[in-house]
Amino acid sequence: MPLEVTYTNTYWELVGNNMRVIFRHTVVTPICLLILLAGSYNQATDAAGHFYFRYFLKDAIDSLIFFTVGASVLFAFLPLPIIWSKGKAGVLGPHRIQLTDTGLVEETSVNKTELKWSGITKIRTSRSHIRIYISPYNLFLIPRKAFESRQQSDDFEAAARKFMASASEGKAGANVI
Repeated sequence: MPLEVTYTNTYWELVGNNMRVIFRHTVVTPICLLILLAGSYNQATDAAGHFYFRYFLKDAIDSLIFFTVGASVLFAFLPLPIIWSKGKAGVLGPHRIQLTDTGLVEETSVNKTELKWSGITKIRTSRSHIRIYISPYNLFLIPRKAFESRQQSDDFEAAARKFMASASEGKAGANVI
């Protein structure tokens, strides 16, 4: 079972992940949709207070398209200050992740980070990535293509989940004593 992987994230993987995280946020998305609908309602109401559904629908669709395109452009450039401030080597350069009994170790050419398993908040997967979260918006984005096979990436994910579960059980036991 592989307990180590080396990978490089691309700029567009970071952009895509930022968009995914923000648009799935349980507060941000409903607020944005309410603002769009409220604006559309105002546009579809005339001075006499009559509401015209077809204008509302057209304006709502236009607003949604404008919001989606605008947010996409915004999130395409959002990671730039992070990348520029730390240099490409730390964010976009090669990463090496190691799973140990005590935690997760990440190494790049400019840093080495060691996290205890109790500091990992969740592990999520998709067809293309394994996401190991250390906070709601801070994570390790590991491309599955970094592994030699799908089975290796599944084994890596299973090992991470097992270590995380063991740490949770140990933490629960420590709270009881």
